[in-house]
Amino acid sequence: MPDGADCDKPPFSADEMSKGFFLDPGQVTPMCFNQGAFGVENAQPLEYNTSISFNGYTCYSRVEAMVCDAGVGHGFVLSMQQATWN
Repeated sequence: MPDGADCDKPPFSADEMSKGFFLDPGQVTPMCFNQGAFGVENAQPLEYNTSISFNGYTCYSRVEAMVCDAGVGHGFVLSMQQATWN
């Protein structure tokens, strides 16, 4: 569970919630989510050492982190150790 996340969301227990981060420009908030709210049909993992581009971002999947770049120094990094936005 990310430090600072509020995972007490009845009727779901913390074990039933997906743990992660909510990204707003300039702010990363640790959260717990009801996975059903963020389901995507036909979702597939992004294999390590590959990338994908969508909506102005290019995301690179690496063993150490997922790095997403929107150009000119803007983007975010997500890993088990960090969640940063710039």
